Amino acid sequence: MNKRSQISLINSQNWDTASDSIKFGQLYGSSIGLALAENRMQTKVSSLVICPNSENAKIIADEISYFNQTDQVVEVFPDLEILPYDLSPPRRDIISKRSEILHKLIKKEVNLLVLNASSLLWKLPPRDFFDSLSQQIEVGQSLSINKIKEILKRSGFDRVAVVHDPGQYTVRGSIVDLYSPSEIHPIRIDLDDDHIDSIRLFDSASQLTIKQIKSTWIIPANQFPRDSKAIDLFKANMRNHFEGNQMEWPLYNYIYDDPENHGVYNYLPLFYNTMSSILDFIDRSTRIFLIDDFSSSLLDFKHLIDQRFNDYQLDTQPIMQPNELFFNAKKIINEINQKTPFTIQSEKFTSTNKQQVINFDTQPLLLETSDISLIIDKILLLIEKESVSKVLISAPTKKKQSLIKNYFKSTSLSIDMAKNWTDFLTQKDGIYLTEKILGKGFLIKSQGLAVIGEIDLFGQQTKRINKRYSSN
Repeated sequence: MNKRSQISLINSQNWDTASDSIKFGQLYGSSIGLALAENRMQTKVSSLVICPNSENAKIIADEISYFNQTDQVVEVFPDLEILPYDLSPPRRDIISKRSEILHKLIKKEVNLLVLNASSLLWKLPPRDFFDSLSQQIEVGQSLSINKIKEILKRSGFDRVAVVHDPGQYTVRGSIVDLYSPSEIHPIRIDLDDDHIDSIRLFDSASQLTIKQIKSTWIIPANQFPRDSKAIDLFKANMRNHFEGNQMEWPLYNYIYDDPENHGVYNYLPLFYNTMSSILDFIDRSTRIFLIDDFSSSLLDFKHLIDQRFNDYQLDTQPIMQPNELFFNAKKIINEINQKTPFTIQSEKFTSTNKQQVINFDTQPLLLETSDISLIIDKILLLIEKESVSKVLISAPTKKKQSLIKNYFKSTSLSIDMAKNWTDFLTQKDGIYLTEKILGKGFLIKSQGLAVIGEIDLFGQQTKRINKRYSSN
């Protein structure tokens, strides 16, 4: 969208010029997402948004994406969804999505990244692992099947009979099917005399071609390499790192065949000479936003790490120390604070002489009832008494949309659908529904505008689905 057609409701300032950290308050409900989205209209500097937990990170990322009036890329770095020292591995789709985002960060293709504060403590494979193993391939390129298999093995792909999920590959004659985290669909490479004749995206369910493409990227599908050289290094490091009889350790014996189900993610440093932080993938100029008190979240997670380490000592094999698998929480807090971050919260900040404070002009809805008919009455009062001329209501399902329309039938007000945020802003005054999931709403009296969240109206929120890997 071009600059002229962008509309700013609460944030017309360019925060890039700020040399000190600023506290932003009075951003109720989803207006936090709106403020961060409008900031993208004012800046070309990348942003990192650190949230107190993974659910909050998903909500804010979704809301920033909805309010985003630019073509800039917003990503949420997915939580591993495992506890420290879990023997169960993270889901493969989560690992693949993380690889995709890390690859994009290296290529500077992410403008705003949202993450859970605890992600700052998990140690990641070194940046060089993702950088050196990511390979672009294109039609006409000289590349043998053996070389492709070597790349895939080194990048953590699993060989299967039929490719369905990220991180899988199969070889049939001169055709290689693979599912790289860099693509939404799996890839079919057709070779002719060690040259790439064609590259096609295909549907994982029907196995039929979707379209031909000229080039793509093969990027690591896992957080550790699977080739024999890397495995031999891992075994040597494991022998040297721990005392005891390695032949009694399940992971040592199954590292070739089934590493995930024997706790390999608790031993990743043994594959590498050094490990990286998510901060190592982010430009130094990146502007950091802290949602609420991120330091408490980090210290709580550090306490959980120590507790799990003490409670989950294994009889079958030794485990690594917390400082080998995780970064020091206090050092990360200090590192973030040295980058002059901005702090954001819903409540109003009290002004002080020590730090700049900006409180925005948003207000909570204060609907304070679970009776939808009474809520509709309060919305009508907002329109009548508070000079609210435009209302957006989050109703993600057809059933909820129909229910809302029925409640408004007795009024003279018409209900229309808004395709997106920009469409809503450019429409005439009235009440509009959006299929987008917005948790809690807000009121901007100066603009005569109210956003009613799904939680405000129905008391709960529709479950978010990972769109990339859903079956629909």
